[in-house]
Amino acid sequence: MAKEGEKILVVEADLTGGDYENGDILTVRRVGWAGLKVSEHDTAILHEEYEVIVSEEEEPEDPRDEFSKGDQVRLISGGGSYPLNGYYDGNVYEVVEPKYDDHDHSPVLQIKGGRHQTGYAKAHQVELDENPPLKVGDFARATGNTYWGDIDKGTVVKIMRGMDGDGDFMIELLDGSDRDFAKPENLEKVDPSDRELSFIRAGREVDELEVGDIAEVVESKGASPVGSLVEITRGWSGGVYAKGVSRVNNDLMEYAYNEGRLKLVCPENKRVDVVDSDD
Repeated sequence: MAKEGEKILVVEADLTGGDYENGDILTVRRVGWAGLKVSEHDTAILHEEYEVIVSEEEEPEDPRDEFSKGDQVRLISGGGSYPLNGYYDGNVYEVVEPKYDDHDHSPVLQIKGGRHQTGYAKAHQVELDENPPLKVGDFARATGNTYWGDIDKGTVVKIMRGMDGDGDFMIELLDGSDRDFAKPENLEKVDPSDRELSFIRAGREVDELEVGDIAEVVESKGASPVGSLVEITRGWSGGVYAKGVSRVNNDLMEYAYNEGRLKLVCPENKRVDVVDSDD
């Protein structure tokens, strides 16, 4: 006997009243002792006139389908206990095998990057990390605390070593003066240009030029030629003045440069062509 909401197939149509025929597929609205009513019309159908359609249940979706090998995932629960010993909530790890079924906790994802070689997490215990994955050699901006607290927020650093057992990257200031450790959630990947790096490596803000600095012209609409070197002579509200070879007559001349048109080559305090004199 069919139940409300089920589908039936008419196989022995009898007292149809012209409302149904063999082969019709109908939806059960109400069931009685002798027959039933359907949603499609008001004519009763006897129980011997139909068969219940048994639909094959759809195979449930595997929640691991959203993950791929190599994905960076953040552990959100279950860290620190089997089978995630050595893996800690909040840290980011790499997916080794998104559908690992040869485990007593299967279905699980196999991940790496913790204190133990591999860990095994349920799909609901991890989430894709929205930040671009960091690797050795990348540049990143510190957005949170570092392990030793030596590097300020906002500082651009270089990734020197991949994640250790605690989930920290080794980072280094671009001038090589200090190293520290930071978790991936406290780092934001950046891709500074060569021009921007010239300032960052010198410990300067981008476009921070001082009198006596040597810079390279990267854009010029009438000043010294692109690629030539100039010496910063003074500042102004929109940039700096610098002295260099004129593109017109090859004489040394001072031109105004807007921000973004010079690349730092050598800070004034690093120059070896300047000799201090007490005279």
